This record gives sequence, structure tokens and C-alpha cells, in this order.
Amino acid sequence: EDLEPLVRLLAGKNSHKLKSVKDVNISKLRVITIAPERGPKATFDILDAQQRAVEALVAQGATHITVDLPLVDEAFMIWSSLLADSSTPEHSFTAMLFGEYHVKHPIKALLNMAVQGKKSPHTLPLLVLTLLEQFPNLATGSRKHFVEKGQQLKKQLNDLLADDGVLIMPVFPEVAPRHGAPIFKPFDFVDCAIVNAMELPATAVPMGLNEKGNGHSGSG
Repeated sequence: EDLEPLVRLLAGKNSHKLKSVKDVNISKLRVITIAPERGPKATFDILDAQQRAVEALVAQGATHITVDLPLVDEAFMIWSSLLADSSTPEHSFTAMLFGEYHVKHPIKALLNMAVQGKKSPHTLPLLVLTLLEQFPNLATGSRKHFVEKGQQLKKQLNDLLADDGVLIMPVFPEVAPRHGAPIFKPFDFVDCAIVNAMELPATAVPMGLNEKGNGHSGSG
């Protein structure tokens, strides 16, 4: 009830282009999922949540298809290359997030923390994110290669979705982790990252707790 008004506010002057949720005929939608072997390996809880989301739409008449998109396996390099290709150091993702406090020399900061034991004004996740963001700059030729792959993947997804497609995929490969835990698996965010890089409208839907009650699982 509150999501549609919020999206219209965010759309601003383009809000008139958005169709009303009331006009959506679920029975005419195509629900699309990506083959589970692509991308980060999701846990049973996450795959179960995804399946329940699919079944809820199919129960209202939607059709379901599973597609194999090999380019999803290269989501991290595609994401980071597209990000690096569209920004300068002054206008990088981390610079936009943290302004004047963003890290300009993440390797130096990490070495100071690890070798000299110096305290940093920046958190470890921020240093790692900044380092990952700069990774494609190490090889311009490689960056161009993955930018082209990104354009291919974007076309594949847009062709698949058309005007009646809904893509349901995990937003994270496991249930909501404990605070700080993702730092040990820094690439698990790529499902969300690739959707952003493809410039696709998206939302994350909580699907409840798992059997152990350990955290929310969700699909987007």
C-alpha cells in the first residue's frame, strides 16, 4: 500500500510514466528465474524463499520460466568494470557515498592497519569496498572487455523482461548474516550489484524466518 506512493515520489516529474499497481494483471505476467547454478551459490533457505515467491504468483495465473544466463557468473567483474568505466576517482561510488571522507588509497590504509597496527578513521568494509571498486583500473583492456559483456547481459535481461516479465532472484545467497560477517565473504553482494549495474527497477521482499528462526530470507 505504501510502496507505490513512495516510488511515485522518487520518480518525481516522471511519475506519470508509472502504471498503477491496480492495473497489473498477474495472470498475464511471466515469472523469470535464473538457473541456480549461476552466480553465488544460494543456500536451501534462500532457494526455498525464491520458490515460494514464484509459487505465489503462479497460483494467481502467472507463467514461470527458468533461464540460463552464463554471463551472471561474471557479475562481479561486470559490475565493477561498468562502475569504473562511468566514473572518475572524484565521482566514484564510494566518493558519492562518503563524500570528503572516502578513501583515496585503500591499499596503504589496509597495510597500515595490518602491518603497523595503526587505527583508521575508516571501517574495514569501506576499505574493502574501495579496493574492489578500483580493481578494474588495474587492466584497462580487461575493463573494456567486461563493459561489453555488461552491455550484452543488459540486452539479454531487457529482452527477457519485455513488458510482461518479472525477474525473481535472491538478494543475498544466505539468510540475513550477523553484523560484520559479510566482510569474510566480500563477493556475496553481487546479486544486488548486478541488478544495479543493469539499471533495473528492483525491490527486496522479506520472506520470513527460516526453520531455525535465524534471520530473514528474501527475494528481489
